Amino acid sequence: MNLRHATALALVGWYLMVPPIANTEAQWITESLVAPLSQWSSLQSFDTAKECEDEAAKVKRQVSTKNQGGPVPLIQRPFAFAQCVATDDPRLKEK
Repeated sequence: MNLRHATALALVGWYLMVPPIANTEAQWITESLVAPLSQWSSLQSFDTAKECEDEAAKVKRQVSTKNQGGPVPLIQRPFAFAQCVATDDPRLKEK
């Protein structure tokens, strides 16, 4: 790896993203899960993918624990689908 590639990798950060919150079950199924990444919300940013993935796992675990395996309320569902995205991911700029 040359210095230019190492510098580029060092500049990439990570966002913990969640899909949009839905008002109804139908909206969740038809809109939230298929919304482009540019419409998702960033919860937090991280310097490394590992930090982001650790936090994503923690968020998902909290949702699961809070609902004890039962159905997840609409307001909590986005957090169950949290995912890490590189700050330079082109999907973040899509319209």
